[in-house]
Amino acid sequence: MYELTALLAAFSVLATTSHAGKLAASKEDGSVRVTVDGNVFTAYHYNAADRPFFYPLIAPTGDNITRHWPMKDINKDEERDHKHHRSLWYTHGDVNGHDFWTEGRGPKIVQTALAVESRTDKVVIACENEWHAKNGTIVCTDSRTHTITTDADSRIIDFEITIKASHGKVVLGDTKEGSMAFRVAPTLRTKGKVAKGNMLNSEGVSGKAAWGKKAKWCDYYGPLNGKTVGIAIMDHKANPRHPTTWHARDYGLCCANPFGLSYFEKKPRGTGNMEIKAGESVTFKYRVLVHEGTAEEADVEQQYERYVGVGADEALTPLFNGEDFTGWKVPADNIWWKVEQGEIRCKSGPKKKGSTLWSEKQYKNFIVEFDFRMGDGVVDSGIFLRTSKQQVQIGNSGSKKRDMTGSVYVPGNGYPLEAEGVKDLLKLKDWNTMKVKVVGKVYTITLNGTQVLVYDDQTGKAVEAGTIGFQLHPARNMAIDFRNIEIGEL
Repeated sequence: MYELTALLAAFSVLATTSHAGKLAASKEDGSVRVTVDGNVFTAYHYNAADRPFFYPLIAPTGDNITRHWPMKDINKDEERDHKHHRSLWYTHGDVNGHDFWTEGRGPKIVQTALAVESRTDKVVIACENEWHAKNGTIVCTDSRTHTITTDADSRIIDFEITIKASHGKVVLGDTKEGSMAFRVAPTLRTKGKVAKGNMLNSEGVSGKAAWGKKAKWCDYYGPLNGKTVGIAIMDHKANPRHPTTWHARDYGLCCANPFGLSYFEKKPRGTGNMEIKAGESVTFKYRVLVHEGTAEEADVEQQYERYVGVGADEALTPLFNGEDFTGWKVPADNIWWKVEQGEIRCKSGPKKKGSTLWSEKQYKNFIVEFDFRMGDGVVDSGIFLRTSKQQVQIGNSGSKKRDMTGSVYVPGNGYPLEAEGVKDLLKLKDWNTMKVKVVGKVYTITLNGTQVLVYDDQTGKAVEAGTIGFQLHPARNMAIDFRNIEIGEL
């Protein structure tokens, strides 16, 4: 329960969406019921099926936007197929070969701890779960936090799910059956006898064509009892393999699924596998937005930018496509850099020779944001800003003999100014997010959401424009991984 208490404390200090209506939560038998002004919005069910789910999901109009069946058999227009499509849920169809997607095959997600915070402006439901194989062995564990907020025209559930390789290595397998999912009411479908809905993703692809495509969000909308409503899943930019691919069907199913690449992109089977090493974890964040009107009328794109914290002057685009080194200058005789599972992986060679992976394009003023994970050995790495004479350190400094992550290193001048508070922010052997804003010779460095340094270079070694590079320091035996590398020019 300590971890849950810590999670609740962390989410309590997050800024909340402006709201209309008072939220409240109450524990009931096997569920947590959430209301807005005394009227049911949703309930989190953790003991009614093989894995947890939310049902109902009441739109601001007062109507349930997801399919009732199999929880209730009250709508003659609903298809009685895919019993495991329970309203709104998260799971996966291949975890070390075990199917947690389809019900009745034996594997189950079993809750081991629950904590609920009920406030008038938001509700937080935090829980811990074990993923049990058919024979009862524990495949992995997870911790989940669901933060529920509301405003006049929408309802929001923010999911943060950390899957932990607590009982040995975990492979999230290459299958289309997963993962963050909902099934809509029949009139919102794009195919069927009463279907009058539409499906639209962030790239402007609509309808059946959205299946398997990459996008930041996907929205289903249409008429429900005379009013237009919609529901979207948003893929957070910090997620592995963002933007995700989508298992989005015309019969009302919509799933954010970054794993099924052999299905979506016709790549060799297993290409989409994601391995979590024993003792490590991976975190996914999604926002589910229930709104009035069409996707355009609800301005889902702006809602997405609000979710990920992108201002109009900070819109970022991928600098790394997650598949190959397009846009990068790969060093000659490369033995250090490779792309695997949507990540750039860097490792020292047998002769411990250094290497730098430079971008092809030059930049002047910009924001660059990326995730990094320090691996084996004593990591001494960093990112070069327009020149090899201006570097933000990642890991240990050879001269300082200690970690200097977030500090700027200038050859010949050392570290003119040290980053603050890094010790409490840096996650060793896990993913961290660094954002560097470069305007002229002023650098603002943020680590895991906290600003740690503002540096105004006075050495005269900053340049007006140049390329960006990730460094593997020579004379080291080390490994480091990078992913979700994005950039925005200012």
